[in-house]
Amino acid sequence: MNRKKFFLSASLAAAAVALFKYIPFTLAKRNFSSKKVEVKINPLAVSRKKVGEKNV
Repeated sequence: MNRKKFFLSASLAAAAVALFKYIPFTLAKRNFSSKKVEVKINPLAVSRKKVGEKNV
């Protein structure tokens, strides 16, 4: 591999890594800020009434 090809591939790899780190987080940030999260309580889930006691 000659010097020109090495620096070209290294710079393209660095640019790809920088874009990969930047783009997904900005897109996710926009999507999460615009959507409202709904939390539903599962009626079939087991709930613990007494906190801190050992289960025997």
